[in-house]
Amino acid sequence: MVEDHNPFQPPAAPVASDAVAGLGWLAQSGIFILKCFVLAVVFWSLWLFVVRPLMSSGASSSSQSSQTQEKEQEALTKAYWDQVREGNELQAEYRRQSAVSVEQQKRMEAILTKQEELNRRFEAVIQRWEKHAAPNK
Repeated sequence: MVEDHNPFQPPAAPVASDAVAGLGWLAQSGIFILKCFVLAVVFWSLWLFVVRPLMSSGASSSSQSSQTQEKEQEALTKAYWDQVREGNELQAEYRRQSAVSVEQQKRMEAILTKQEELNRRFEAVIQRWEKHAAPNK
């Protein structure tokens, strides 16, 4: 007899003995761990023996680019320190000018005080003169 096989129906599972059925989950776990181990061995083998040598063969071009990057980094570092030096010089100039302006302000206050004293004395002289000149009128 020819069996009719329905392609939409999964094939019947073979009947396992009671001993194998009890260890089914343990066997499946072991197979899973074995697959993980094989995958890890394949990955690291490819990484160590294929990918890394390919990357190291391209190191000559990357060493040139790293030299270029080092030169750029040195240029940036030099520009940074130039800016820091210029900032320090500007700050020192500001402090010097600030000290000079404080000294000028003190001198101007002294001159102003002296001028006010002279103005008071001159007013006193004018008042005396006006007192002497007023009775004559």
